[in-house]
Amino acid sequence: MLTLDMATMEFYVFELPPYLKGQQDCFFAVGETKDGEPCFVYCIGFSIGVLKDRVGDDGVKRWILVGMVNYEAESANGNRLQVVTVEGGFAYLITTEMVLSLCIETMELEKLFPRTFYALHFHPYIMAWPSSLVGNYRHFAIIQDGVGNE
Repeated sequence: MLTLDMATMEFYVFELPPYLKGQQDCFFAVGETKDGEPCFVYCIGFSIGVLKDRVGDDGVKRWILVGMVNYEAESANGNRLQVVTVEGGFAYLITTEMVLSLCIETMELEKLFPRTFYALHFHPYIMAWPSSLVGNYRHFAIIQDGVGNE
């Protein structure tokens, strides 16, 4: 993977980690943490690993494993785990039965909803909440004059 460091305006080449080369049924995606740091999320079987761009003891930049988590599938009948995308500090994964998210910061794996569709491609639609709904805690309008109808 070719990346451009915007701070130094230098290009770096990252290779796939040696232990992932040649792995059968290894699914991965490259994205960013919520701080904009590059990260690499992969899954082999039901194990999910997160790698981050780090400088090793020898001064060379490479992917370093920073976390692992296992997904306990409800059934193993044809079920497999795939990384779909990594965006905004979350990895989105799918099985034949479930759509999941993994918080890269906390390594918390969460079931989002059952997968009731079987498309060849799956891309989550990610959008910001409208400002009218942020921080209102179940109120649709911010009351500015102290008087409101509830």
